[in-house]
Amino acid sequence: ESELAEAKPALEAAQKAVSNINKKQLNEIKALKTPPKPIVSTMHAVAALMGKKIKDWKGILTLISGKDFVPQILKFDTNAVTQKTRDIIQKKYLSDPEFNFERVNKASVVAGPLVLWVISQVKFAHLLDSVEPMTKEINALKKTLSAKQKQSKELSDTVATLEKKIEEYKAEYQRMVQKITELKNAMALVEESMSRAKKLLMDLSEENSRWQSETESFQKQLSTLDGDCLLAAGFLTYIGFYNITFRAILISKWKEILQENNLPFNENLEFMVYLSSPSERIEWKAAHLPEDDLCVENAIILKRFNRYPLVIDPSGQATSFLMAQYKSRKIVRTSFLDSAFIKNLESGLRFGNAMLIEDVENMDPILNPVLNKEYQTVGGRKLVKLANKDIDFSPTFTMFLLTRDPLSAFTPDLCSRVTFVNFSVTPSSLQSQCLNKILKVEAPDLEKKR
Repeated sequence: ESELAEAKPALEAAQKAVSNINKKQLNEIKALKTPPKPIVSTMHAVAALMGKKIKDWKGILTLISGKDFVPQILKFDTNAVTQKTRDIIQKKYLSDPEFNFERVNKASVVAGPLVLWVISQVKFAHLLDSVEPMTKEINALKKTLSAKQKQSKELSDTVATLEKKIEEYKAEYQRMVQKITELKNAMALVEESMSRAKKLLMDLSEENSRWQSETESFQKQLSTLDGDCLLAAGFLTYIGFYNITFRAILISKWKEILQENNLPFNENLEFMVYLSSPSERIEWKAAHLPEDDLCVENAIILKRFNRYPLVIDPSGQATSFLMAQYKSRKIVRTSFLDSAFIKNLESGLRFGNAMLIEDVENMDPILNPVLNKEYQTVGGRKLVKLANKDIDFSPTFTMFLLTRDPLSAFTPDLCSRVTFVNFSVTPSSLQSQCLNKILKVEAPDLEKKR
């Protein structure tokens, strides 16, 4: 391509020089009877290159006499020059050292440009011939390139379409993954709901069984309600004065009386369970109540009394329990010998405080209106007479009489107005308390469960 680029300007320059040949200059050549050899060689080379078979000068003169001589040279197609023509011109003319522009142009200014034209045409034809395979290959490659480019465009369009579909599939995949996640979450919620429903059904089944069992137990309790209530009432009213042994004997006699009168009762009735709740027993334990059965029974009586309790407490256990149990109610500890006894009693009656009156072996008659519950209502006020004074009585007032002497003798009149609660320590209650303390030390886990 570089050689073609170099040869083409020379050819164009030669064609331009040829185009400057005028008729007058051609007539000068025609006028030559015996032209010089350089001019003859030049003109025969031109004729050979144009494919004209001319043998003598006369034929040359005929050729240049034509009106289209110069236009034919200007419009000459270099591709029409065959290898044979080039070889002939090369052998007969171009190989001659005299066949060049300087020599020929000296002989004729018309033949000079024609020499350049012949030399340029042959050289350009030779280059075209050598470049032709390459040109064909380039054209083939261009054609192939065009096809490949077209194919590439089609493939690019296909790739773009596929990428678009891939993006759509990805989006669809994301939607499906999200939907699957939502379905999994929904399934988990359903499974959890089913699990809860199953558990609820099981619980309801167990609860139904418990209800049926409790219904049967309730029916049984109803059938023995009268006898159980009589036993509980006797327990709360009369049992507190006796120790654990006599209590069992007394309850046994009451049961015999009920049987004689055909009054049904619960043979396995436990007064601690029947008359108190587990939370109450835990609360009493926290208030330092000893854990034997006697003390728990006494705590039940102190909780459910109707007549104010008179507590027999040689060991001081009841005193500690009452002071701790009624601490929140600002219990006042006093005695008949206390100079502020009347004042404390009036304050307790008026504001509903609790009172613990000690050393009641010799009862002060000032308490008789309170023990007898001699209340009167005046103008919506509930009053009790205390030493010739009417004192407002608060329904929350409570009072505990206490003696440390287990051998104290009380008048029948007093006995009928109080509820005795005996905290005297017996061998059996002491044994029970000792066992509980040993259990705390030796088996704390078992004690905690209990």
